[in-house]
Amino acid sequence: MEKRLLILSLAAAGLIVSGTSQAGSVSKPLEVMASVASTCTLDVTRVDFGQFVGEILDVAGEVRVNCNRNVPYVIAMDAGKSKDAQGNRNMKDSSGNKLPYRLAYIGSDWGDNGLANTFTGGDPVTAVGKGTIEKFTVEGRIYATPNGAPAPGVYNDIVTVTVAF
Repeated sequence: MEKRLLILSLAAAGLIVSGTSQAGSVSKPLEVMASVASTCTLDVTRVDFGQFVGEILDVAGEVRVNCNRNVPYVIAMDAGKSKDAQGNRNMKDSSGNKLPYRLAYIGSDWGDNGLANTFTGGDPVTAVGKGTIEKFTVEGRIYATPNGAPAPGVYNDIVTVTVAF
């Protein structure tokens, strides 16, 4: 009888639970989200022709682009600060002497035709982002000059590279 009394006393005190009793329940979904913006980064290495002596001179530089996966983009180059009236690229020395040169990608002039139209002699390079750094070789060329090397000096130009995405 003592055992039965103890069980009844524990049950009355709520210390023995034979199951979970709920009055009801409510559910609602929790939305979890994030957004990823289309982004690209750009880095370049210079095209350094070094010492030019009047013969054809080929060198290379590099454009590195990192765009999110599946983001289409265009890499364009303008005609530079020293372009001539026809929009051809030239390097200049401090006296204003010109040294024409060419920038290309896989044999085609690298320009911005269709993007800014400042260098219509060439086209931009198009690609789709992979989410990793993609490297594009800039093929630089100075053609042979018929009268030998131009006037002595340091020749340079600044070409603006743009990635549109």
